[in-house]
Amino acid sequence: MWINRNKIVVQYSPHSDYEGEKNGNKAVRKVAGEQEDERSPPECTLEKSVKELMELIFNRQRFRITISVLKYDAIKLPLGKLSDTTITRGFQQLKDLAALIDDLAVASSKWNMGFAEATEHLSNTYYSFIPHRFGRKQPPIIRDDILLKKEIELLQSLSDMRVAAELMKIGRKTRDSIHPLDRQFQGLGLEEMTRLDDKSSEFGHIMRYLSNSGGAAQKMTYTIKDIFRIERQGERKRFDNSEFSKIPSNRRLLWHGSRATNLAGILSQGLRIAPPEAPVSGYMFGK
Repeated sequence: MWINRNKIVVQYSPHSDYEGEKNGNKAVRKVAGEQEDERSPPECTLEKSVKELMELIFNRQRFRITISVLKYDAIKLPLGKLSDTTITRGFQQLKDLAALIDDLAVASSKWNMGFAEATEHLSNTYYSFIPHRFGRKQPPIIRDDILLKKEIELLQSLSDMRVAAELMKIGRKTRDSIHPLDRQFQGLGLEEMTRLDDKSSEFGHIMRYLSNSGGAAQKMTYTIKDIFRIERQGERKRFDNSEFSKIPSNRRLLWHGSRATNLAGILSQGLRIAPPEAPVSGYMFGK
């Protein structure tokens, strides 16, 4: 109604854009009375629990929140344009900063500066590689392990999130032929993802193992929703051919806590060790 003329709501779906298509085209066609394609969108073929997991790890709103929390400037350098080389350069700057924090004498011996000047120089160089959003505040100088650890977490998250961002792209050809969640699941390249029956012995073993695990650093309790058996393509063969398959023990479980936004990268590429450029500081069990 005319009285509501100032209350126009614009809705945008991240799944709706074709490359190069103007957002207004659809509205123009509607006004012109042109017939639209009314075909039903493809149905998701994933099992319910797998579908829910895909909705969790490919949630665009969660990505926006995570990027905001980590203070990364995705407008200046979008995830799709972030390269491994840039992330490696960021890690190298953090490694140099870690060396400074561990030994103040490095400032003069390596950089020919005082500690404050050297940390400011390296911090600014780091921010030039990895853009941040601090609003009107000055970018903080990385002079202690707390800030250093936050930036290590950021680079690790960016490495995994850029993989998910690539999988979330919708191509013109696949848009109408396959549900986005099916396509994203296929992009993970998994041999198997099976939800365990919560009454199975395998589920019970893992649940007890989780309950009995943890040290002084983990004072938390967990509620288990689902447990999945996962195998990546070629992973079993690689493991059987490795020296680790000869270890005379069947206990090889490793707990790895991570943000939901990192899981697509982990599932598609596996758990990766930190690069040589990454500082040792900030890792509970080293690199």
